[in-house]
Amino acid sequence: MFIILELNCIKIYSKHDGRLIQTITGIKGYEFHGEVNIITNDDFDFNFDGDNNDFYLFKDRLTGANTTADYYVYDKTQQQFVKLNLEGNAFRFDYEEKTATSYKNCPGKKNNDHIDLRDIFQYTGNNYYKRVNTECLYKEGSHVNKDNHQYEYKKQRACKPKETVGCRNYINTNDDEDD
Repeated sequence: MFIILELNCIKIYSKHDGRLIQTITGIKGYEFHGEVNIITNDDFDFNFDGDNNDFYLFKDRLTGANTTADYYVYDKTQQQFVKLNLEGNAFRFDYEEKTATSYKNCPGKKNNDHIDLRDIFQYTGNNYYKRVNTECLYKEGSHVNKDNHQYEYKKQRACKPKETVGCRNYINTNDDEDD
């Protein structure tokens, strides 16, 4: 018998006096992984306000390719945590350029084909990001180079619009796969 637990709210307490500060509700579709669902770090500042108290919440699996998460920042005006409008996978933040880049890998049409999708979002203020660029590369015929043991592809090209949308909507359900 398997029991699947789902997260349904986040309660945020003051680390100074232990009082409840905020309850974030309306959380649906999140697998429960215990305290590791919520990731925070002194370096996180997703809204670039200088207060490194932001966090993200894993939506599905914790490791492997294409992990999805929601990003929360503290809004000083509202005096509460709010969810950012970032949609994507495996985000990396550039604190100088004030950008967030989503990286996603998807299977192609054939067995040894892959799609690499990269969406770049620019922070515009007021806890809002705007997608400013999409780069999508279709890689055909992957194989391991026997000399350097690196994956290589026979051919690479820009994705067709349908491939970009298909990859953006793709959900990887294979937890045993790390590529």
